[in-house]
Amino acid sequence: MRFRHLVVADGAQSRTRSVLGYKKPKLGFCVETQVPKEKLVRGGEIELFFGIVKTGYAWIFPSGDTYCIGLIGRGAQKFDILLKDFLASLGLDPAECEIKGAFIPYGYPVKQKGGSDDALLVGDAAGFADPITGEGLYFAMRSGIDAAETIIDGAEKVRSEYIKRVAVCAKTVRQGRVLQKIFYAPTMQKRFAKVIRGRNEFVGFFCDNLVSEYKYPYFRLCTLCRDYKKRRLYQKRTKCVDK
Repeated sequence: MRFRHLVVADGAQSRTRSVLGYKKPKLGFCVETQVPKEKLVRGGEIELFFGIVKTGYAWIFPSGDTYCIGLIGRGAQKFDILLKDFLASLGLDPAECEIKGAFIPYGYPVKQKGGSDDALLVGDAAGFADPITGEGLYFAMRSGIDAAETIIDGAEKVRSEYIKRVAVCAKTVRQGRVLQKIFYAPTMQKRFAKVIRGRNEFVGFFCDNLVSEYKYPYFRLCTLCRDYKKRRLYQKRTKCVDK
């Protein structure tokens, strides 16, 4: 195969990555199904469940006329059976649900040092996914933009320049891997659930600023909490002035 530049975006189990001589990153797994809303009575909000799967979580997400129900985790677990048990606990018949699954990278960015200098791995193929939440969309978009801009700028060493640009993505993923062991410890799970229960505004702020855009590295979570408190204080003062 001949190419001037090749952007590799064929997923967590990338065959192109293997051809280029890179090792497969450690993978996790997620499974989900779509359930019509009339079959499940819920409040219409996003719900997260911990303790159902090791090093991961289960979810119920409202999505149009359906609820997306699934779970994500890592390790040698029978994810389809765990999801069926979870569906049954919700009063649903697993036999009526179409379950889909996929591998996802889990905290180990690919060290892009071998292969062709003009082949750039992006998204899941590069191992870019959040090892705590499993989120990969932001990293796929960010690394894709970085790859495109590197090629457009006509850098002499395309891969070297690209690696510099995605260093922030790789760093965030590695930080998440370090914190993953702490976050998914049983004692920490209980504390986390207690802290966020009923605090939808804080969860929204967290998702907007970290999960959606990663404005804060994982090692600056204290700064995120501080900025949230500042915003809350500003909102209270503004309300008092308006009155």
